[in-house]
Amino acid sequence: MTLYINIGVLVYFIYQQFNFGIVNRFKYLALPVFALYKLATIPGWQWSDVPWAILIAAIGLMISWYQAKGTKVREEHLAKYYFRNKDNDEVPVYTHAVTAKGGTAYLSGWVIIIIVEFGLEVVFSQLTLNNSNLYHLVVNEALETIATAYAMANPGHGSWSVWSLTFFTSAGYTLWLMRKSSLVKDTLLNREPFEIVDED
Repeated sequence: MTLYINIGVLVYFIYQQFNFGIVNRFKYLALPVFALYKLATIPGWQWSDVPWAILIAAIGLMISWYQAKGTKVREEHLAKYYFRNKDNDEVPVYTHAVTAKGGTAYLSGWVIIIIVEFGLEVVFSQLTLNNSNLYHLVVNEALETIATAYAMANPGHGSWSVWSLTFFTSAGYTLWLMRKSSLVKDTLLNREPFEIVDED
């Protein structure tokens, strides 16, 4: 039964990357903030780890740049409510939404992140290299991407290197996307991303 659930999670995750999802602050800001918190609280940092941290940061920022470059952003008008006019016709009331779709670029970057993370687990946590560990890592990464709350409720690992990768890829993706799209930037910074037109 667990196997079918995990396969369903992976299929749903892939499906999501080819559909536009609403951009909101929790989805794009919570994971970087939580990863930074984990980095600050996990013991074991040493000065000898600084070169590794710089390398992880460079890799994470490059991957997230590639993912953001291929992400498509658009503005949508979603019919949320309606009212009836004097002719008893239904008149929809639209709400504005900024949506994004990662597509193939996001998935490709995600696969690279898993490969790098697995390598970090082997080097820093002496994780045994086998199909079972790789399978669980893939499923957990998919769940963390689908639901940020899952990543926060199930930390999954205690390695500073992996949390460092998580921070730089998630924060990098958010920052690159904000730089790419003013709509995303205004939405995440709680500004008004849409022009308000007064009608006479």
